Amino acid sequence: MTRARRSSVALLLATLLVAPAGTATAHDQLVGSDPEDGSTVEAPDEIELTFSGAIGDLGAQVAVTDGSGRSVVDGDPDVDGTVVEQDLLDDLADGDYAVIWRVTSQDGHPISGEFSFTVEGEDDPDDSPSAGSAEDSATADDTGTADDTATADDTAAADDTATAGDTAQAEETGGTDDADVTADPAESQGMGGLPVWAWVVVALLGLGVAGLLARTWSRGRE
Repeated sequence: MTRARRSSVALLLATLLVAPAGTATAHDQLVGSDPEDGSTVEAPDEIELTFSGAIGDLGAQVAVTDGSGRSVVDGDPDVDGTVVEQDLLDDLADGDYAVIWRVTSQDGHPISGEFSFTVEGEDDPDDSPSAGSAEDSATADDTGTADDTATADDTAAADDTATAGDTAQAEETGGTDDADVTADPAESQGMGGLPVWAWVVVALLGLGVAGLLARTWSRGRE
């Protein structure tokens, strides 16, 4: 084999070896995504993939699943030049999400990849109790306590008043009964504890004695 022929064969082999590598490097690549790989974001409305070259309309697929493996995509992806957009379900729950994509590069070869992101919603200020609400609750509690105290005081005062009235009435009633009890013996007995009829007898005897004394005195003067 001549030297010139050997050189031609070597050049052909080199071309065959280099050609696949040159074709492989011509494939488009994912250059960005929203959300980004490994990021923590609020619930997104869609996934946006940006490639280094125009993507074919046919064969584009984007799968997004939550931690339980449930799909959260809404419809098919939309291809617009180098950008592929995939709508998601509304109000994604907090948690980790996995994205797997497969598209057709502008050279006709399929390319694919995957990444993940985390959804973490912010606290809703309306859900947290405000200072005004706390003050209103405290005011309501204080008012309720004051009302309870006032009611208790009024009840105690009413009880004391009723007790005093009952006591006074009982004393007055008791005093009247004592007077009646004391007066009855006086009416049924004379002075000195003697019965009335005994005093009548004493009075009659006194009158008789007085009459005898008067007669005796009259005779003595005659």
